Amino acid sequence: CFDADAALLAQQPTSNLVTHATPAQLAYVLFTSGSTGVPKGVMIEQRGMVNNLRAKIHDHGLTAHDKLAQTAPPGFDISLWQFLAALLVGGTVRIFSDELARDPVALLHHTEAERITVLEVVPSLFRFMLDELHAPGGQRPTFAALRWLSLTGEALPPNLCNAWLASYPHIPILNAYGPAECSDDATHHSITAPFPPDATSVPIGRPLPNVRLYVLDKQLQLVPVGVPGELCIGGIGVGRGYLNEPERTAEVFLRDPFVAQPDARLYRTGDMARYRPDGNIEYLGRTDHQVKLRGFRIELGEIEAVLDQHGAVEKSVAAIQATANGEQQLVAYVALTQQGDGSILVPQWRDFLSARLPSYMVPSHFVVLDALPLTPNGKLDRKRLPALASAQFVAAERYVPPRTPTEALLVAIWHEVLRLERIGIHDHFFAIGGHSLLATQVLARLRRHFLVELPLRAIFGAPTIAELAEQIDQLTLSQTIQQPTEDLTAEREEILL
Repeated sequence: CFDADAALLAQQPTSNLVTHATPAQLAYVLFTSGSTGVPKGVMIEQRGMVNNLRAKIHDHGLTAHDKLAQTAPPGFDISLWQFLAALLVGGTVRIFSDELARDPVALLHHTEAERITVLEVVPSLFRFMLDELHAPGGQRPTFAALRWLSLTGEALPPNLCNAWLASYPHIPILNAYGPAECSDDATHHSITAPFPPDATSVPIGRPLPNVRLYVLDKQLQLVPVGVPGELCIGGIGVGRGYLNEPERTAEVFLRDPFVAQPDARLYRTGDMARYRPDGNIEYLGRTDHQVKLRGFRIELGEIEAVLDQHGAVEKSVAAIQATANGEQQLVAYVALTQQGDGSILVPQWRDFLSARLPSYMVPSHFVVLDALPLTPNGKLDRKRLPALASAQFVAAERYVPPRTPTEALLVAIWHEVLRLERIGIHDHFFAIGGHSLLATQVLARLRRHFLVELPLRAIFGAPTIAELAEQIDQLTLSQTIQQPTEDLTAEREEILL
């Protein structure tokens, strides 16, 4: 082939480019949820970003032979190392689409097919991946190339680690912890063996190189080993602060009193933790109302500030509640400006919030109360908020039972996934507790029972059983799919019964 640019390229220098960048220069600004209702921009310097990349390379043992899956949205801080770390050692980055990265079945399949060596997900998605791995009739991948499963973004339950290691004892888990204000991760903890049956938590590990971790009391004094306190972070990973917000920066970015350098800074994470006797750190929860849900950091106050702007809302409070199977759900409790049927307002509230907040911050459930519970001092009493099990789900105004075999099987699938007693064909999936991860479970069951392949957006476009059943019937006819086998037919009849 004739290379038209060969002569031009031959004239270019072969030496390294000259750069005037310094470690103290800004690398990026990442906006995170803010308690005032306005996101805050976290400023991270180049030295912090590079230090995190080097730690990832070292602790994962990355080489030119590795292929890393890029699964995080670009606005999520872990996307930085997923994009860049493997490239620094000559490895490969395989960029997965958002739809693929949120689908446990597709993610498992592509991890195997693409021979991914390092995969990182959040524990909530990991839980659904394990469900699919152990689903009856499914083909369990061997993961012959996978060397590390990295988990981050949420507290990691021991039972999930044990379930993974029972199936893949040769693939260790790396549990990572760190706030966006400190260049992504501050600790790593490798897990190569199952936890005892009575274990209640997974350590977040030890600090990365050039990072210092302190557990402090309310007077910012060090506490002994085993005593809970606030986890604070020092070292070059600490960011510059919040963009154009000096007061908020001054609240949590302090001078580090434990080192001699006058410019050394300390970040107050707001996380409770304690040192274990073995030197590892154990995460214990939050000191405020910030939460992690499906890997995203959420200030509950931001949701409340936006929802309170709706004309029908007197006061609202957002909270995380656990379902019967242990899954975390975002719930909004609302007191109305005037008495009435709040259920008819729920679609308005969902649209109102969707237009102003990212989808992961829109509550799955809305509970209307006569008044929010208060303490004797007149403060909100979060402990008295009703449990999710007693919350009223918003169903269609009139219950309509299934009319066709397809609708009947869809009702059975939704019942299994959503754990609701009665579901009508006009009930809206996202109005009765569904969310994107639960939608992927519905899709996985559709593949097994109907032998059809639907994208995740199908449930967003057809969120009722009546609409989804019509799509499935049309797809079955248009693709002239073979009739189910006798075993599949018997399985379908058993579900219907």
